[in-house]
Amino acid sequence: MSDETKQAHTPGPWEVAGHSNYIRSRSGGFAVAHAEELPGREWYEGELNANAHLIAAAPELLAALRAARDLLASLPPDLLELETMAAIETAHEIGAAIDKAEGGAS
Repeated sequence: MSDETKQAHTPGPWEVAGHSNYIRSRSGGFAVAHAEELPGREWYEGELNANAHLIAAAPELLAALRAARDLLASLPPDLLELETMAAIETAHEIGAAIDKAEGGAS
């Protein structure tokens, strides 16, 4: 199944709407998400807006992870011998993040 077939989320790019904490689709202008305060927790100034910007970057982050995964998968076998444990762990983390973003295991 291709990445396009799996994609069930609103296509990016997304943006934070003005000075609010609403995240909207740039193409349609409709709300995708809203970062809001939850009762019983103290929020520092700017935290909700920072969360909104992180959420808005999600489509681009997912695309970058997919590109990194594909690049690692395309390395020639002779380079695979040079892999370090850190590179292998990073590849697994990339795969896990993609799975989570696509609604799989978290």
